Amino acid sequence: MPYFKFDSVGEQLLSGLKLNDTLKFSGSNGTHQEYRVFKIEKLKQTVQDCSWNFGTCVTYYHYDFLKIYFTRTDSLPPPISPLTYSMILQMQLPNGIDEKNIPKDVKAKALVWGNAFIGYNKIPTQSNTWISPYIDYPDFYSSLQTTTYSNSSRAYNEVLIIKSGNNTVYIDTLYGFQSTINEVWFDKKYGFVFFKDVFGNSWSRTN
Repeated sequence: MPYFKFDSVGEQLLSGLKLNDTLKFSGSNGTHQEYRVFKIEKLKQTVQDCSWNFGTCVTYYHYDFLKIYFTRTDSLPPPISPLTYSMILQMQLPNGIDEKNIPKDVKAKALVWGNAFIGYNKIPTQSNTWISPYIDYPDFYSSLQTTTYSNSSRAYNEVLIIKSGNNTVYIDTLYGFQSTINEVWFDKKYGFVFFKDVFGNSWSRTN
């Protein structure tokens, strides 16, 4: 049975985020944001077809899956605060692969998705269903240009700068949520260290 485990790339991504870690950001407009990692799930996921009539399942493959949950702690202390967010890391098969008949030489790649607490304003691809703005993380197996972000506490040395290309506020058509962040700095191991909105405000990680 194929099992796509986290490889060396997957093991590195988000590995610096630990349970109860706090991410603190100071804004250029005088505001502060603080988030705590309150839960981390690492699972072996299964892709299968199951029969409701006979209660049997056909399993095709397994893959590693990691989900990191954040709660905002500068607004209301948990567990009172309803503001919770998440990011996901998983091993992903290439597009177009028949999951029921996986060739032996196929390799999965580690994929990050989810905006966590970032109200990213990338305009979604047109779809028949509602899709919220999402961050386009790069192919972590390619040659990537990184930079260093430093504060008074430490230096983050594998930072990727990701821009949405949208300089206006994005308002989704279903719920009316407003997304204003159009630039994020993402460290491979430690997550977000800096973000900026369309109005010129920016938030820098202080720890």
